[in-house]
Amino acid sequence: MGLRRTIEEDLAESIEDPDDFGQEIFLVDPDGAQWGPYHGMILYDTRKADAIGIPIMVHTPTVVLRRSRLERVPDETEKHRWAVRIPISPVDGAPVYTFIVEHISEDGGSIGYVKLNLGRPIQS
Repeated sequence: MGLRRTIEEDLAESIEDPDDFGQEIFLVDPDGAQWGPYHGMILYDTRKADAIGIPIMVHTPTVVLRRSRLERVPDETEKHRWAVRIPISPVDGAPVYTFIVEHISEDGGSIGYVKLNLGRPIQS
């Protein structure tokens, strides 16, 4: 088995497993079609730097999905035209909100994941 395949299988266990990080995620493409449900990792807080460079935590979610599971992979040129529907918190039964995608990163494209940085929710 090749290294790429091993990494892909590890991603399935680490970011999709509902007993670990995996949570239900829906994608809404620029045409309004909803894709999913997918299981992926949702990071509810993101570390950023403030205006003077001091690290702070901001409450904007980041979604990590396994690339091979996606029927259509979002592209950075479409970033403000994609939306993501996720629970507002990791608590069971939390309300599902829709967020606009602010940035799409395929830095992990070579090992099989795509990261979506989200903005504020657009509806509840």
